[in-house]
Amino acid sequence: MNHTVSNGIINLDYVRNEMNNQKRKAILSKYPYKIWEASDGRWKTYSFDIKKQERKMIAKKSREELEEEIIKRCTEVEDSAYIKANLKEENTLRDLYKEWLVIKMYRTNSSSYVRRIDNDWNKYYKNDPIIDIPIGKLTYLVLDEWAHKVVKNNNLTKKSYYILTIIVRQCLKYAIEMNFISSNPFVRVKIDSKLFIKKKKPQSETQVFVGDEGERICKLALEKFYQKPRFTTPLAIVLNFKLGLRVGELMALKWSDINGNYLHIQRMEISHYDIEGEQVVRNGVKVSEYTKSAAGDREVCLNRQAREILKLVKKASMEYGYYDEGYIFVNNKSKRTTTGSINKYLYSLCEEAGIEIKKSSHKIRKTFISSLFDTGLNVDKIREIAGHEDERTSLNNYCFETKTDRESERILDETGCKLNIADTI
Repeated sequence: MNHTVSNGIINLDYVRNEMNNQKRKAILSKYPYKIWEASDGRWKTYSFDIKKQERKMIAKKSREELEEEIIKRCTEVEDSAYIKANLKEENTLRDLYKEWLVIKMYRTNSSSYVRRIDNDWNKYYKNDPIIDIPIGKLTYLVLDEWAHKVVKNNNLTKKSYYILTIIVRQCLKYAIEMNFISSNPFVRVKIDSKLFIKKKKPQSETQVFVGDEGERICKLALEKFYQKPRFTTPLAIVLNFKLGLRVGELMALKWSDINGNYLHIQRMEISHYDIEGEQVVRNGVKVSEYTKSAAGDREVCLNRQAREILKLVKKASMEYGYYDEGYIFVNNKSKRTTTGSINKYLYSLCEEAGIEIKKSSHKIRKTFISSLFDTGLNVDKIREIAGHEDERTSLNNYCFETKTDRESERILDETGCKLNIADTI
């Protein structure tokens, strides 16, 4: 060996580097936690503290720095002991949830979806003893009893039950991926459909603008605009009575989306959330270059009145110099108008118009889609216009009566064959 080294046949530095590289690869390949780039640009993972028997998140500016930190921490203890400490079946749902939620955030484009999951955790799991039972002891019988109690104690619908059990189902799936357990006992848990409550459809007057309510809102909004033409928010509300868009889609519209008499819906404003410590916190809003679903990316027709409204918006924007990356609705600070501003303004219009139930922009959307059903338009065409993937969504959740009871009674009174009752007596 000395002879080969001294004659330059083997480069010792090269050999040492190769050995170090092999050791690095071995440590990183056995490392049990996901390494990901967070929304703040930092690279993150978890580290297990053997002394305290708990996990902690670690973060670095680059992946390379994070890997160096991982190798440093792993080298401080026996590799096998380090890995073994992470593979215990004593891990609980409380432990797994923290890690799984971070990975869920990493794997989805919608951070608001993660926020809804965390709401379910706080509502249904956080104070339930099941989250502190070691996962090795979460048998089918334990989970089956828990699931039935959750359904009965909270009067759940089938849909709400499915949504809230995403946490336990996917956390246990994650535990399998991490080799903590070999199988997921929750897949055997079944709830008799008779135990679920049937969700009653809400009353129309709480979901849509009925009678002349929509006309009153539009009339008042136009008056507000003409009184103060530099303020285009009222026109956004009037326009949506003609388009029925999701408010996030409405506030993300750009002038470049208009092609003749059609409008391309291809992006939307979304709320943005981050995980800070053990909490999911709101971190403002942003425009995503995608819609809620594949069906959301669509072309909608601009009728004559919609085109006239857009002309008013453009005229005001040009006159007062409003511009923000081509967005249609821009405020007097040349910043894109947000969904929060629209809803707040709509609530004030409802109050001023004497509408007792304050209604959001989503109620405008429901009103528009419900009105499409009144026209006799084919249900699949309505689904397409609404940007729904399934016509059942349009029928079950967006089809309401927009007429008042008196209007409905008049129509029913005139329906059917005409009879002259007096002549038959």
